[in-house]
Amino acid sequence: MNRWVLLCCLSMAFATQGQTLDGVWKQWEYETELQSASWSFAMRDVESGELVYQSYPDKCLPPASGIKAITTLAALELLGPKYQWTTRVMYDGELLGDSVITGNLYVTGGGDPTLGSSRVGKNVSFEDLFAAWANTLYDKGIRSIKGMVVGDASYFTEMSTPGSWNWDDIGQYYGAGSYGLNIYENSIIVYYSSTTGSTRIDSVYPPIEGMDFRNLVTVNGNSDNAYIYGAPGQYMRYIAGTIPANRKAFKVDGSMPDPPQFAAEALLQALKERGIAVEGAATTNTGLRDSWKNADRSLILEHKSPALDSVVLHTNMKSINLYAETLLKTLGKELKGVGSTEMGAEVVMEWLRQQDINMNGLNLEDGSGLSRFNTISAAQMTAILVLAQQSPYADLFYSSLPTAGKSGTLKSIGGKTAAEGRVHAKSGSMQKIRSYSGYVEAKNGKQYAFSIIVNNYAASSSVIKKKLEALMVAMVNFQ
Repeated sequence: MNRWVLLCCLSMAFATQGQTLDGVWKQWEYETELQSASWSFAMRDVESGELVYQSYPDKCLPPASGIKAITTLAALELLGPKYQWTTRVMYDGELLGDSVITGNLYVTGGGDPTLGSSRVGKNVSFEDLFAAWANTLYDKGIRSIKGMVVGDASYFTEMSTPGSWNWDDIGQYYGAGSYGLNIYENSIIVYYSSTTGSTRIDSVYPPIEGMDFRNLVTVNGNSDNAYIYGAPGQYMRYIAGTIPANRKAFKVDGSMPDPPQFAAEALLQALKERGIAVEGAATTNTGLRDSWKNADRSLILEHKSPALDSVVLHTNMKSINLYAETLLKTLGKELKGVGSTEMGAEVVMEWLRQQDINMNGLNLEDGSGLSRFNTISAAQMTAILVLAQQSPYADLFYSSLPTAGKSGTLKSIGGKTAAEGRVHAKSGSMQKIRSYSGYVEAKNGKQYAFSIIVNNYAASSSVIKKKLEALMVAMVNFQ
């Protein structure tokens, strides 16, 4: 190692381990990479609620996934940690001789974001879940269904994604919309093979009838930068970008075009495999005649989701957009009777006002932070975080936040520094946006709530991440 490289390494090590907060901000204000940037930073004593350090604390900026901290806290407070979503299998018409349903069979969604997901709860696949439901019908003596199998998503409004989301996000797995009936986290996996010069789509899971892909993906060394483009309800998807060379079963994740329709199709298949004859096709509530939509239904079975506290844990720890959007819509449905993004946002904003949070410039467009129209200041975010520590669910909320150098989305920041294990925060990351909001256990024995939101920086993602790591270390060493 030459002398120049050694000096650079020593300088970076000092910057990460030894700077004060004053030193961090003095450096930021003169660095070329941050001249174009906007930021908001605040640090509060959790016990007193007083600001102890700040830099542009009242500037409202998009925090990306940092919004999830607000959504999950509101859900814990207003719905309770043991809230569960219910999915029902029902029928209309008559049950003749205890074996023939003369009408339709309905999968009536209750908004459960975990239905058919292996991430939360008992790790049951949607295939096994629907097979179990088909067995239940068979065990009850049902052998024939004269009508259709209907995926009923009417628990939420029809708009699955907020209008402010970017077009190039909604085809991705993280841009999957939230429906009244969700399945397999509303996602698909496209499996690729590649050589040194070409790519090929080998298969799609789950297989969805009618899906068509335009493969525009090229090979570029070790680059994993492929994206799926397509809107809700659109079965034709473009896949562009690059994947590494000489790969087999390379995964590109995207959003499902119509989850309620797929749920109906999957249940129809499970019923037939169990030996239950179904005369009609699979459809959704939007395709039904009004007379069928309003028909009386009889219950066959209910499926309860895992409790809300486990959903909150995964929402914050792994930053799952679908879960956050569903939490927001559920707040709207349960407290205002309308399961929409807009009504859920209204509920959260009203709740914040009731807590005497300064609302000047605060805007909530969704539950996940994917909209760039979300805005909040560091002063507002830290006030909410202080409020969270006064909640009866403070421990649940705190434990849902990733830990620097240890877990979740903070596992790759702060490791082997003073911040490791001492910073617990919700991260946010989008193009030219980076944020961290949470708590720091300082060496002086005090707990501080903090928020840092940075927009429009010229530095690379790795460089800005290193600068924010230095900020975390300085907070740990704060006197």
